[in-house]
Amino acid sequence: MTSKAERFATLLGTSPDTLGSAIGAAHKHNFCDTSPLGMKFVPINAVLKFPYKFMKKSQGEPVSIQFFAGGKFWDRDWDLWYIYSPFYHSERPIIFVPLEQFNQLLKEIDGAFPSYLVRMPNNAEGSLVFPFEYSDHKLLRPHFLGQSSSKDDFERLNSSVPHFGALKAGETEPEHLSYFRRDMEAAVDAGKNKGKSKAGKEAKQEARVIQQHNMYRQVERTQVSLGLSLPSEAIPDSDVIYIAVDVESYEKNHNIITEIGFATLDTRDLKGLSHGEAGKDWHKFIRARHFRVSEYKHYTNSEFVRGCPDKFEFGDSEFVDLKDVPRAIASCFKHPYSAQDTNEEEEERRNIIFVGHDTKQDIAYLRKLGYDPSNLANLQATQDTALMWRALTGEPNARGLSHIMYALDLESWNTHNAGNDAVYTVHAMIGCCIKGLKDKAAKKNEDDEGGVGLLPEKKTNIEKEIKKITKKFVEWDM
Repeated sequence: MTSKAERFATLLGTSPDTLGSAIGAAHKHNFCDTSPLGMKFVPINAVLKFPYKFMKKSQGEPVSIQFFAGGKFWDRDWDLWYIYSPFYHSERPIIFVPLEQFNQLLKEIDGAFPSYLVRMPNNAEGSLVFPFEYSDHKLLRPHFLGQSSSKDDFERLNSSVPHFGALKAGETEPEHLSYFRRDMEAAVDAGKNKGKSKAGKEAKQEARVIQQHNMYRQVERTQVSLGLSLPSEAIPDSDVIYIAVDVESYEKNHNIITEIGFATLDTRDLKGLSHGEAGKDWHKFIRARHFRVSEYKHYTNSEFVRGCPDKFEFGDSEFVDLKDVPRAIASCFKHPYSAQDTNEEEEERRNIIFVGHDTKQDIAYLRKLGYDPSNLANLQATQDTALMWRALTGEPNARGLSHIMYALDLESWNTHNAGNDAVYTVHAMIGCCIKGLKDKAAKKNEDDEGGVGLLPEKKTNIEKEIKKITKKFVEWDM
């Protein structure tokens, strides 16, 4: 029986011995070996563009001269791994290098330029690191290609990558394909140039115009579902449950997710009830939960924000093992939707609206944890309180949740606790809806009276007031 190396060597028109000599990495892995679980990777195209895409121009140029330009990047020893899978269609294989080799390069750059504080690029959307930890299926993991120590080595190996064919008869598709394809898209994007094409800029401008149009529609839709406004043909009434989510991660490594908060508001609970000032009379109907990841309970933010994971204001925190987090998250999107006591004998599937303050970031974090809310069949829409506030005020940039709470005259103690912030997000959503109605009524009165009042409204420097009032109590997210 021929070995895997022999079969692929035949495809390349060489012998296993010649191939092994060419790749020069038999000391670690054999040609086409599947990567072991726990091994992490970085796309080589992203590494290649590191000083140009992920550093300031003034810093990137000297780093490029010393470590990248003139073939210096390719003269390093790189262990090359590739993905060329039937489950992600690409013209070329996607090449990765081990994270440890990228870290070594960063360490050398940091040693040469200590004042630059060179670190691994990391953000809420994801880092350059791909652990492929969701599956051990061979078609969803990198395979060893060889070791490169020159541009010629890389080109030769890259042009000789074998493509895995289609599934054989009777074979089923592996699980977690959505995660795999998302990783592939992210790996490709990580290696793209920083500059955008003219078509891309035009598309983004068009998307911005559409977003501006839709932001206020979010406010109007919520006003109707909460019973604050009458439904119309454009915005019909909806029987929905609002589920707000906030996620906290460790400030020095956003892959370490420490807290997940949920706040659920069922619009049925509000029928016929007065909302009170800024919606405060409805706050008691919000069901709150706060999950802390057991493995990361010792991580507390303190450098950029003041974390307070032990100060959940709306109940008791629940510690959950990392492997059980997706199940805990899923329970909040199912009957009884975080209610402790329910008289409903049968499970009822309700329409859900996902709420967040910058929902894109929260959804990205949930996906990192292994749960994708966009797969919910009963997910009706997403609601972003940052966009709602911009729609009401006309401000071009998003404001922090604490700023909005203060502007709405709502309390927000111990922010940067995921459970608290999830509840405050619902408070802000309700408050924005009520503010929108008041602003509309005031404008109508102003138009009816034929002008503005004699005394202009006094403007307050909100940021300065927040810092003054809360200096001894809580650090706000401004």
